[in-house]
Amino acid sequence: MKSSTKHFAGPVLGSLLTVGLIAGCSTPGNGPAATPLAASPSAAVTTAPEPVTVTAGDTVTEEQAEQLAEGQVAYPLASGEHVVVEATAPLPDAVRADMTAAVTAGVSPLTDGFAAYAFASSYAKSASASAGKNVLVVFLNPLGSFGDEEPHPIWITKGTVPPAIQGTLGLEEQIANVEAFIAAQSDPALWDYVVQTV
Repeated sequence: MKSSTKHFAGPVLGSLLTVGLIAGCSTPGNGPAATPLAASPSAAVTTAPEPVTVTAGDTVTEEQAEQLAEGQVAYPLASGEHVVVEATAPLPDAVRADMTAAVTAGVSPLTDGFAAYAFASSYAKSASASAGKNVLVVFLNPLGSFGDEEPHPIWITKGTVPPAIQGTLGLEEQIANVEAFIAAQSDPALWDYVVQTV
């Protein structure tokens, strides 16, 4: 009788120990503490600088040139200065003088009509991009001609696209044609022209 009781007590005691160990492992508070989520850093708010208050013809610094109002650009003169050009205002005197000097220096030495034509076309595109408006270039083509006549210099106008402006023998006639062309555009204020000095 004693022997059977001893044998029964062994398995029972082992089962109780096993249950206790399992219960101890699942006791609340014994596991690692939960790590709180880190707060997301707030995005930095950047504010665009206010446009500087300037008008066409004003000289600005390189820093101010980046803060001009819509419709304004800073045209870089050959001297290194930046002059404000407005899309709907006439070219400032300093800008017109700078462009005129560039056209004159580029065209005057040329004796090839095709070379003069190419230079004027290219310069009209670059000047228009730099000024933020359409700039036409009026120049004296050294080998222009009319029909079957012998080649002789004629005044021609070039732009970002070939303008429908007839070449002329006289400068005054050519300027009149240019101004009539500009007046016929949907927004004439967006156009201007420079003339080669001869």
